[in-house]
Amino acid sequence: MANYVNLLTTTFAFDKIQIKAYIVFNVGNNKQKKGKEMKRIIELKKQAKINKGITLIALVTTIVVLLILAGITVTTITGDKGLIKEARTSAEKAEKDSLEEQIEMIIIKAEQKYRNPKMDDIIEELKNGKIISEEKQVNIETGRIESDLGYIIDGKLDDYISKEAIPGKIVTGEENKEYNKNGKAIIPVGFMIVPGCDDVSKGLVISDEAGDTEVDSNSIVANGNQFVWIPVTNMDNFKLIEGYAYRKRQNYVPDCSEPFASGYSTEEEEYKNMRQSVEKNQGFYIGRYEAGIGDGKNAIVKKNSSVYKHIKWGNSMTDPTGGAVELSKNFIKGKSYEGKMTSTLVYGVQWDATIQFLDNSYITENHEPDSFIIDSTNVGSYDVATYIATGSNENYKIKNIYDMAGNVREWTMEAKDTNSRVQRGGNRGIFGYQFPISVRVIGNPVDENDLFGFRIALQL
Repeated sequence: MANYVNLLTTTFAFDKIQIKAYIVFNVGNNKQKKGKEMKRIIELKKQAKINKGITLIALVTTIVVLLILAGITVTTITGDKGLIKEARTSAEKAEKDSLEEQIEMIIIKAEQKYRNPKMDDIIEELKNGKIISEEKQVNIETGRIESDLGYIIDGKLDDYISKEAIPGKIVTGEENKEYNKNGKAIIPVGFMIVPGCDDVSKGLVISDEAGDTEVDSNSIVANGNQFVWIPVTNMDNFKLIEGYAYRKRQNYVPDCSEPFASGYSTEEEEYKNMRQSVEKNQGFYIGRYEAGIGDGKNAIVKKNSSVYKHIKWGNSMTDPTGGAVELSKNFIKGKSYEGKMTSTLVYGVQWDATIQFLDNSYITENHEPDSFIIDSTNVGSYDVATYIATGSNENYKIKNIYDMAGNVREWTMEAKDTNSRVQRGGNRGIFGYQFPISVRVIGNPVDENDLFGFRIALQL
């Protein structure tokens, strides 16, 4: 047997695998034995590398799996449908439900306290109950509550939403609203009651422009088209009434007609619709001002406008186009409230109903001898050489209606005989007792004169 000498013992470390190698030398120069030992060492090293590769792959795989599991866990906890979000949503729902129960209890107590509470009463109780801090947190038109906790509550105050119009707020939606203050008025969609002019008995004024106000006479805002409500509670009195000229009662009505039986094709139907509207709504609207000239020569009903003059009624007794009738009908076109009402040239019966509203003795003839019905000198622009802007003189206002006497004579839908249309109200350049507010003056419908103007009415 050959003799071997152990010259060196060493340890190899491969990824925590220790290999103790014995390096020997054959004293007898046994090369075969030495080769076997070296081959064994090389095989061990290869195995160590393979094991190291497998271990790294396993480590990376483990880390990836852990990251995926961690992502799933985070999403489950914090995602849009996570446990935290669901817990928060559940808590908010419980808080909102509790808030709604508090509101319901407050309403019940308000019902007991006020018997028939209004929206203002409910709002006050909501403030007392710490649901809201300010009145503006309740939308009085929709009933929406914006609570101090930040929750929006709808549907709890539906029974207390006012069915009446509110001065200063444009009526929206599809339905007109009532308003009651010393009489009833209907406020149409697209208009608001002008604050400071909300008393029916004194001439309730509406405007199609938010912000118009007359609460303070020193800071009047009048940018919109404005009309005045004329109450008609007795249709038997809604008729043509004889007027005055030169302080004497005229005798025109027997020869006047409305509608004109031989008029244009839809004249009779339009008149019938007007009367039905007045009867249904117990009133109508008349222009607060004489018609003014707007953009493109369209008619407007605004304060301080150039008065529309030198205008004919139409092209003939049976053709209402090209003049005051057509301009009046077109007034409503293109406006937000088009289709919700009708605009027309004022009717003769409406003019007389307006005078009756201004002085209820008109129909009975029990007015004073110096009544403006007989002598309108003090309420209209007469003995002057020039025209005034619409609504520019406060002295020429009666129950919030301007310039029905003087300035320009105003065409109406009324006819006299078979060849004339009727003008009302007198004009500049004469005296107030000659052609007062109640006067009837006849004219050929095609006549154009600087003295001729018109006024628009609204039928709801």
